[in-house]
Amino acid sequence: MILAGIATDRRLEVADPAYGSAAEPYASFAGDYLQLGGRWTHSYFLVDPRTDDRAEDALRKVASLLMLPTLQLPFPRSLESATVSSVDVPVYSARVDELAANGQLAPRLVGSESLPDEATGVVRAYPEGGQAPSLRLPSYAESLQRVVSNLRNSGRRLPELRLFKVPSLYITAVWVHSASGDTFLPLDPAPRYLRAGHEYELRQFELILRDHASSRMRDIEHEHTMTYGFSERENRDDGRDPRSPDEPER
Repeated sequence: MILAGIATDRRLEVADPAYGSAAEPYASFAGDYLQLGGRWTHSYFLVDPRTDDRAEDALRKVASLLMLPTLQLPFPRSLESATVSSVDVPVYSARVDELAANGQLAPRLVGSESLPDEATGVVRAYPEGGQAPSLRLPSYAESLQRVVSNLRNSGRRLPELRLFKVPSLYITAVWVHSASGDTFLPLDPAPRYLRAGHEYELRQFELILRDHASSRMRDIEHEHTMTYGFSERENRDDGRDPRSPDEPER
């Protein structure tokens, strides 16, 4: 969602693609959005405050109106000037519909990433397919640094570290892959049903993800029905494309 404006009474103008636009008190938006338990944990800028002084000034004014501590910008003014770790890990991804249907992880290799730089958190991402790498500041950088450090300090032999992502469930986890058994450690920001930094055995992780993938697919089906007037299942039965109007009779 987008924070589109702010009033002096600390009400936020929120543009929400799921529930529409509204003016929300800061306290409820930040701590229990729409009474659904949503929390404001991370911010992403449409204008880059690292390279635009006006954007940085605007952020500090927002902090003042909301009576927040002075905003700190703990990253370099230019990503291109940031140092990057030389240690790369493979990145795998899973589809939410397959998790819901099969109840098992079916990860696909989608690229690789360098581990976050210790000073800046910057990573270099390498997509599959020969695309050019890009520099990023992922929201999970600090959590990933902490998890990797704890694993290395545990004295365990770590055959291979991977990243595992389910974008539709907002999950990123460290995947410790070995012949003796795979484990997964979710990274912050993690969904409420997963504990960030906790090490889950493969089957336990699959069961948790299956349940929430099924719930997410029901939400998608409901949203589709509300938008187009009938469900995807009905569409499969009659062969119609729900996004195309019926052909007029001739």
